[in-house]
Formats: sequence, C-alpha cells, structure tokens
Amino acid sequence: MSVQRFGGAVNVHLHYHTLTRSFSTASSCSALRFHPASPPTDDDVRRVVARVRRRLERLGLSRATFTDEDTDPLADESAALASLSRAALLGRTALGDRAGRGPARIGADPDAPWVERPVPLHAQDGGFDLHAAVHVAAGDRERLERLCQYLCPPPLGQGRLLWLWDGRIAASCSMSCPQAS
Repeated sequence: MSVQRFGGAVNVHLHYHTLTRSFSTASSCSALRFHPASPPTDDDVRRVVARVRRRLERLGLSRATFTDEDTDPLADESAALASLSRAALLGRTALGDRAGRGPARIGADPDAPWVERPVPLHAQDGGFDLHAAVHVAAGDRERLERLCQYLCPPPLGQGRLLWLWDGRIAASCSMSCPQAS
C-alpha cells in the first residue's frame, strides 16, 4: 500500500493505492495449487467501497465527520500551521486575496461543469472512491513496474510544476494512471 497526500492539483488529497495479488486455491486437493480468481464485478466494487466508508465513519475517520467547529489539537501547538492545515483539508485557499475560497481552476474553460462518466470497476460512496480496473497479467513485468512507479511517486515532482505567466505556480498532469486492461 502507498499513501499519497496530494492530488494532481497539488492539493491536500489523502488517498491510498494498493497493489494486490488475486488468486484462489483448490480446497479439495491436499497440495496447494493456485488458480486465477475471477475478476471483480461492478457490484463487488460498489460493496467494497460502501463497506470501507461505513467502517471508517464508525471510527470517525471520514470527511463527513470533519467540520469547521471541530477542535484541532494542532491549534494549541501552532495556530498558524493549524489554520493552513484546516484550509487545505477543507479545500480552501488559506492566504492572500483568495483566502477562504476554493482553488482557482486554470484551463481552457475554468467554469466548465464537472462531467461524470461511467467507468467499469469504479464506485463512489459518500466521498470515497474505489478504482479496481487495472489488471496486470502474470509474467508482465514491464507493466507491473510501470504500475509500481505510478503507485509510489515522489511527494511532489519538480517536473510537474509550471510557472504561469502571472507568477503563479500550477501542477501539470504529466503522470497518468495506468489504463485498465
């Protein structure tokens, strides 16, 4: 498992990437033999993301449980750091002319609406996302290496930062997710 703390927009976006092996064993044999497991279905993925959301909410570890009124133990130690951290977690700008507002979108049409598109083996539930469509065939070492490189990137690669004409910095989307197969 790999913990990533930033999203593609260099925003605070805590998420996990997990690489698993999928196989089953024949229980009727005395010897252990491995057989390929059947791939997950869209319903399997929906059930898993719902179960993860419920369990984390029971533990109090979901975005839905974090509000502006919650106390922050970091505030006693460093009010400035706590303020910056809270703004990042809430998706707001902490300092400058845009303080308290959401991030500025940069692109051809920053006001364009978000478009949802159906993707196989992808489910969302209460702010939780699960993508399970990437598959690496047995013996495909090159694809496995590319997947591992995607799962474990540096926290913020210098090559992804761009200076904009007005002096702001933006993150490029040079690292793309491996495609489903």
